[in-house]
Amino acid sequence: RLESQGPLDAPLTLLTAAQAAAGEQQAMFWIGLFFGVIVIMLLYNGVILLMVRDRAYAYYLAYVFSFAALQGLLFGLGFRYLWPQSVTLNNTLTMLAPAIVFATAIVFVIRFVDLRTHGTRLEIFSARLLLAACGGLLVSALTLPYAFTLNGYKIMMLLSVIMGFYLGVKYWRKGLKSARI
Repeated sequence: RLESQGPLDAPLTLLTAAQAAAGEQQAMFWIGLFFGVIVIMLLYNGVILLMVRDRAYAYYLAYVFSFAALQGLLFGLGFRYLWPQSVTLNNTLTMLAPAIVFATAIVFVIRFVDLRTHGTRLEIFSARLLLAACGGLLVSALTLPYAFTLNGYKIMMLLSVIMGFYLGVKYWRKGLKSARI
C-alpha cells in the first residue's frame, strides 16, 4: 500500500539485481553530470562576481546553489549520504528548500533588472509581496499539512514565472541590456 499527501513516484518493475545495479549506475551518471554542470556554473559566476563586484551575481550564485540543493534533496542524495537515519529532517528540508529557491530567484531578478530604479510602484510591491509569500511558505512548511504547502508552492511558481517573464520582456523592450538575459 502506498499513500501520500502529494506527488508520489513509485514505479513498479521487476528487475534482476544486475539490471537494478545498471539502472542505478546510469541514474548516478546523469545526476553526477547535472551537478558537474552546476559546479561549473557556480565557479564561472563566482569568478565574474569577483571581477565585477555586482551583487546580482551573488544573488544568482545563491539561486543556483539553492536550486542545486533542492535537486539534491529531490534526488534523495541528502537522505542517502548525509542523514540516512532522519526521515523527518529530510522531509522538512524538502519542504523548506523551494521557498529559498523562489526567494533567491526573486531577489536576483529584482537586482538584475534594477527594479528599484526602473520598476513601477506596482512592480516593486508585487516583488515584495512575492518575497513575503516566500516567508509565509517557509512558515507553512513547518506548521501546516504537506498538501497545503505544496499547493502554495504551485501558486508561487506560477506567479514567480509570470512576474519574471513580464519584467524580462518589458525591460528588454525598453532597452535594458541585462533584461535580455
